[in-house]
Amino acid sequence: MTTARLFPLGEQGTDIRDSGPAPSPEAPGSADRGKVSSYPASFAQERIWVLSQMDRSADAYVIIRALRLRGLIDSAALSASFDGLIAQHEILRTRFTMQETVLHQVVEPHIPSPLTENDVSDAADPEAACRTLLRADASKPFDLAHAPLWRVRLCKLGDGDWLLTQVIHHIIADAWSLELIQQEIALRYQAHIAGVKTALPVPKLTYGDFAIRQRTAKARRNMKAARAYWLEKLAEPTFLELPTDMPGPRRIGPAGDSFRHIIDPIHVRGLKILATGHGASLFMALTALVKLLLYRYSHQRDIIVGTPVAGRESEDLETIIGLFMNVVALRDQVDPAAGFTTFLDQVSRTAVEAFTHQHYPLEELIGDLGIEREASRTPLFDVLVALQNVPAAEAQVADIKISPFEAGQETAKYDLLFEFAEQGEGLVLNLSYRTSLSSKAAIERLCTHFERLLESVLAAPEAPVGSLAL
Repeated sequence: MTTARLFPLGEQGTDIRDSGPAPSPEAPGSADRGKVSSYPASFAQERIWVLSQMDRSADAYVIIRALRLRGLIDSAALSASFDGLIAQHEILRTRFTMQETVLHQVVEPHIPSPLTENDVSDAADPEAACRTLLRADASKPFDLAHAPLWRVRLCKLGDGDWLLTQVIHHIIADAWSLELIQQEIALRYQAHIAGVKTALPVPKLTYGDFAIRQRTAKARRNMKAARAYWLEKLAEPTFLELPTDMPGPRRIGPAGDSFRHIIDPIHVRGLKILATGHGASLFMALTALVKLLLYRYSHQRDIIVGTPVAGRESEDLETIIGLFMNVVALRDQVDPAAGFTTFLDQVSRTAVEAFTHQHYPLEELIGDLGIEREASRTPLFDVLVALQNVPAAEAQVADIKISPFEAGQETAKYDLLFEFAEQGEGLVLNLSYRTSLSSKAAIERLCTHFERLLESVLAAPEAPVGSLAL
């Protein structure tokens, strides 16, 4: 389910009129929770806390989003919309503290507004001026002991031309959450402009309730079963050794870049037909191709990549802002003599098993496997594969036209991130990489080789994968 379906914009049929008395902003998310304002951190939050303590770089664990707004903006209505959002969602008023060696999330009843307004219309280059402010917001460290862990900035570029930027710490949100925030702000803003109250669904749970749920006996039994699966699947993992065209020893840092490659729609259609014929999804087929490409580059048969999962396994979690996302490992053995369809079947089984056990936290798994952290690489896997099913699109809210804006903030948490997005009948590959390990020319070649491999697979899906042309 997409967030657009959960919170459709007003012109798509949502009734934004008042449907009765609005719940108190401080109303608890569940009846049995009372007025408790401190909860244990979730497993995912514990993971981010540990990682943020190890890596103090300010932008390592933040999410950045920017939107272009065109039209007349009512600043008071926008500010009130953010205030209502913060009152509704406890996680946006949350800070973190250690209590007797246990990390807790503490909900504040009120916090300062995260919204700042700037008029940069007189600057020689208003967009550049706003990007500078965004870089400052992203580079300034968050103190996790103090809320808000979120910075929002509205920059006026000119008459009827604005940029809305957000920098939010990953410990209180994920990508799904940002879509929820955007949808809810849109609905609240429309209601303020129309002079009516919003009739938004009140989440049945808060994020604190979710964190408590994780520690129930049933949840622990499920975690135990998942742990057993992962310990067997990932026993004695091997690191992927990809060639680098950068001089000196292997080193990693946050600096990154990306390259955009458009995949031929004819090849995309062929891949979808091939995948469907073997009961596989497009994601599974793309993952199989990436793994074959990594095999050809590294000459290693044991390939582990990661993929992000939403972590919202029940419907009552779909409207909650918070950190649910996890990353799961997909491990497969490449047989050079086997055909692509045989390998696709194997990759599909691996993906199904991984998604079934996706609730086990990656950081816990790394500890369970006894993997020592190294300064020169990411634990367990250095390559991520993701498929974005819902591409960013333009929207209309009241008299404001909203469109995505490239924030221009490139950081790399992995050696390579293969991020695919469906675009019409085709696919776009946005390949992010560490600039300390790869040059842009090398990444362009990698994308070219990916498409050639795809073409070879479609021409001879039963041919030995070790002999397919690049």
